[in-house]
Amino acid sequence: MPVMDGPECISHIRNSAAPWRDIPVIAFTAEAMAGDRERFIAMGMTDYLSKPINRDALLRMVEAVLGATPATIVTPERPGTVSEVVDLGDVLMDIESARKALVA
Repeated sequence: MPVMDGPECISHIRNSAAPWRDIPVIAFTAEAMAGDRERFIAMGMTDYLSKPINRDALLRMVEAVLGATPATIVTPERPGTVSEVVDLGDVLMDIESARKALVA
């Protein structure tokens, strides 16, 4: 990330008084040694995926973090047809808004 690294960012998020301080955060990192997942969780990350990111693993993790079921996650292969749909684009926009608030 251009402004700060993941550990610094999660520290700002978790130590904030803002309403989004408990937003789920998944670490995407090239650090894939034994113990790295536990280290990132201890920093305050909600979960951890090492690179290269596996698309199916990412979707399963997002589903778990959001408490969604596979049918409520919208993908090109699985367009939303249920009443409660989690739009990952909206989630990413919310995350970007939170990031901008951090660096402002």
